[in-house]
Amino acid sequence: MEMTPRRSRPLAAFALLAIGACRSDEVGPITLAEPPADSPVRATEVKARLSRMVGVRAAPRSITEAAARDGKNTAAAIFQVHVEQAPPAGLQMASTSTCRVGEWTIAQPLTWIGDIAGTPVGENRELYAQYMPTGAAMHEPTACEFSLFYGSPGMRDAPRIEPVRLTTVCWTKDSLVEDACPSDALPRTATEGGGAITIPVVLGGTQPAAGGKGHFIGYEYLVTANAAVADRTRIVGRMQCHVGGELVSGSGNTVTMIDHLAVGESVAGHGQAFSDHPLAAPPEWCTLDLDSQVGDPTSPRSIIATWCLRDGKAEQGACE
Repeated sequence: MEMTPRRSRPLAAFALLAIGACRSDEVGPITLAEPPADSPVRATEVKARLSRMVGVRAAPRSITEAAARDGKNTAAAIFQVHVEQAPPAGLQMASTSTCRVGEWTIAQPLTWIGDIAGTPVGENRELYAQYMPTGAAMHEPTACEFSLFYGSPGMRDAPRIEPVRLTTVCWTKDSLVEDACPSDALPRTATEGGGAITIPVVLGGTQPAAGGKGHFIGYEYLVTANAAVADRTRIVGRMQCHVGGELVSGSGNTVTMIDHLAVGESVAGHGQAFSDHPLAAPPEWCTLDLDSQVGDPTSPRSIIATWCLRDGKAEQGACE
């Protein structure tokens, strides 16, 4: 099977999240179609699971609070992968996850999920394609499209191998099929009247810094692509806070790549402003500017949205 994969992100990005407890509803397993004869690995079967993820440690606390309050907030496809022939050096498995969560279709980028190069021929591996929850969209997923790939990101001495898709499955609460999800289950609808990129949701607030020495601003947001997104486009942020009668400016400490998004898809981002240099006191308010940037980190920025964070609430526009 051939498919242009989403832009890849390292598995390390998900090391910030920890599963503290899990309650699940499971569908499947189902048997998967045979891959091309020259494939070094094949996915033999898959099952899918709706569950609850808690214990998020390095993201804004709202994710943990939402999980505790709202129950199930994540879904995963669990693939059985069989090694058909000796894998080349550095071969890894990767996945993408796109889920309908409330009114949003959230697409997570291609993520490397497991090294398979050292697995002996004839053995099986169990690998997870996981939708990672966000406090910016706290609803229970109702449908997810999971794809499984093999390839290599080209780390260390291993050559890069462009990801090759093995299979795509569509999960809903009562079904699991080997196919892309239909548009009624996973709609991709651009925001009417918005720009090419919009930030429809922001939430955040003041949090104590490590050791109780000062404060930082933790926040989350959703980015929606309403038009085709250029290669190497990212969202970056700036923040200005009113603290003790003075304005303090700093980086928003957020970088969210969005070049994997199709029109009508969204992705979640988060930031921790002033985490490197904590504020001396809780701010009265903070203005968050979220910009788009294409190419290198020194490239020009284009402002996408401005939000005001005050008293634990977020409103569009600068604080006054």
